[in-house]
Amino acid sequence: MISLSFQYLLFLAFLFNGDPPREYTNFVLRDFDGIRYEFKTIVDSSAVTILTFWASWCEPCKKEMQELEIMRKKDFCRNVSVVAVNIDVPRGALKARKLIAENKYGFIIMHDERGEVKDKYSITVIPRAFLIDKKGVIRFDHQGFKDIKEIEKEIQSMK
Repeated sequence: MISLSFQYLLFLAFLFNGDPPREYTNFVLRDFDGIRYEFKTIVDSSAVTILTFWASWCEPCKKEMQELEIMRKKDFCRNVSVVAVNIDVPRGALKARKLIAENKYGFIIMHDERGEVKDKYSITVIPRAFLIDKKGVIRFDHQGFKDIKEIEKEIQSMK
């Protein structure tokens, strides 16, 4: 006979696609203007935080950034923070800067020029977006471009 606690663990494994829930990893990075941010302070002040990793050469990343900018202006996103971490190597940073200036994103965009945060989050595919709840638990992990409507539904389920 299977014990109740084992059944509960199986349920959790199913619920989280085989991966147990995990807390985000804190980091400190600067944006392209040199302003220093500690990720923890952003998560602590938001109902939901979207953390996405992107590069200026990645077309799906650019599409996701545009859609996140549109989404963040909607009423249900009032207490949702978007943080984009650019993983371009230093020579690609100029292209990223230009893209940011052209699009005037209203969310925080940091630069991980040494790849340390990318490594902490085991980023091998971009865009890669994490949806983090107000307790700091990563509730959704998207590898590759995801339809923004699905992300909107996930955000609403977390509030």
